[in-house]
Amino acid sequence: GAETAAAAATAAPRVLTGNGLGPALLGLLDLSLHHGPIAHRLAENELLTPAHLSNSPVEQALLLVLKKTAEDEWHDAASAIGAHHELAAIPEISEILHRSRYPILTPEMDRREQERVNALLDKAVSDCLARIESQSIDDQLHALRKQWEEEKDSDKCREIMRQLQQLTVQKKRLRC
Repeated sequence: GAETAAAAATAAPRVLTGNGLGPALLGLLDLSLHHGPIAHRLAENELLTPAHLSNSPVEQALLLVLKKTAEDEWHDAASAIGAHHELAAIPEISEILHRSRYPILTPEMDRREQERVNALLDKAVSDCLARIESQSIDDQLHALRKQWEEEKDSDKCREIMRQLQQLTVQKKRLRC
């Protein structure tokens, strides 16, 4: 009950992820929870899977929203997070459950305002995904460099160097 939620809140880490992705992941959680079309786009993103994300509370909440979306139950995502008291007790997640930091499209908006809001939301999604992709590439580069240092076979070293070069080019494209 309330004691469990209070204990979870005091035990919950303030640092949401160890890799600096907290703001990007919080942004995607917010965007996916409050904007169905964005949630549907994100549910198909290969970087937003359990294989690519760690087990931080924000990542758990984001994966829960994307799972509900994939099951055509996006409208139940907020209550699903709320049912996980240890997630809902985290202040950053609780705040997102109650209100979005991003504008919400409303029928009262004229076309120009809707276009402006859609452009802002699209940019926010792109920025968050670029940060996550950049971190994914950094993780791969780190693993490959370590593998290269330990590799004795020269053919395998050349293959690792080729992969390192490809990832470096990919990372530079993200910055443009």
